[in-house]
Amino acid sequence: MEIFYSLCLGALVKLSPLLFCSLAVTLAFRGGLWNIGAEGQLIVGAIAATVLATQPWSLSGWLWTPLVLTGAVCAGAFWGGIAGFLKVTRNVPEVITTILLNFIAIELLSYCVHGPLQESAQTYPMSDTIHMNLELPVLGQDEVIHIGIVLALLFSFATYLFMFHTANGFKVRAMGQNDRAVDVAGFSLKKIRFFLFMASGAFAGFGGAIELLGVSHRLFERFSPGYGFAAIAIALLGRLHPLWIIVSSLLFAFVYAGAGILERVAGIPSTTLYIAQAVVIFIVLIIGIKKNRVSYGH
Repeated sequence: MEIFYSLCLGALVKLSPLLFCSLAVTLAFRGGLWNIGAEGQLIVGAIAATVLATQPWSLSGWLWTPLVLTGAVCAGAFWGGIAGFLKVTRNVPEVITTILLNFIAIELLSYCVHGPLQESAQTYPMSDTIHMNLELPVLGQDEVIHIGIVLALLFSFATYLFMFHTANGFKVRAMGQNDRAVDVAGFSLKKIRFFLFMASGAFAGFGGAIELLGVSHRLFERFSPGYGFAAIAIALLGRLHPLWIIVSSLLFAFVYAGAGILERVAGIPSTTLYIAQAVVIFIVLIIGIKKNRVSYGH
């Protein structure tokens, strides 16, 4: 029973970054853009949040926290905007640019924790801890689950409303289905694509700040265990629906938490996480293929 309770708590802690990155991927994929860069956008957002959260300012938490979150959002949007700019001006494939930007962000993180953002003692490759008044409020007595989970759920519902109940959301979905039709209708494909890249990066960057303020409280190498990459599978598993990806994110959060518990309790390597992810994806693909065969009579 205690292990199950720890599993649930661990899964809820992992839910927030997974859900924010999945929203980033979903938003881009819905518009027909293959944003593979949520990992890098999350990392850059966390770096920007660390820069602001470790400054020797004497600001109150209610003013400082929004400033940190805004900085992370702007950093993530900028990182996504690089790929968007190259797409709309030079038609560079976004798959290539976002993957390369992931590696740049990872190396940038390594440089920061070994250089300008390294802790004051300069002993370990990590930053100083953030100021205590910037830590996100916790929910319950366990002091593990933070308010970022609530924010992630609210953003999921807001994305659903935008995608399916606004004119701009209809443009995004229409572009994902047939971009030529959107172009003929008189809408600017370049503006929509650039907006999607920046909005997608903003989601992931926000997720990086939430992870920093709510869980780790400091920046270090391998800050993300691959949340941005897992988000691609989560978004596809949730059929690119902002509400269904809540369920798929929770499923993958349990997989992440379960891998950690297995390593501590049974000594099973945490790399089995990737095997579990692959099994889930293959099962979903098989179910989808069978449904399509039934639908089309094959």
